[in-house]
Amino acid sequence: MRDSPQVNVAVSDKGKWISVSGRAETGFDRARAERLWHKQLEAWFKDGVDTPGLTMIKVAAESAQYWATPHGRMITMLEYTASAVLRTDPPEADQGSVRLR
Repeated sequence: MRDSPQVNVAVSDKGKWISVSGRAETGFDRARAERLWHKQLEAWFKDGVDTPGLTMIKVAAESAQYWATPHGRMITMLEYTASAVLRTDPPEADQGSVRLR
């Protein structure tokens, strides 16, 4: 990321999806790491916030896209497949883009 800080972070959950683009920088803030820490992270970071090389990534968001469907992922996938096969309009979804900078 030092040579090319432009990044994209995408997250999906139960029919909702967001993709955020922006510039990233790395660093470490111990107080923030302790505040955000939870037990499940020990599967990857055995020494907790004292894990050597533990790094945080901060993304200054520049734009984002979102998409939400009224159904879960599987039903939505079936609806899109059916619309492609039957040559009908795909199901409606709440979607859009946001310019943040």
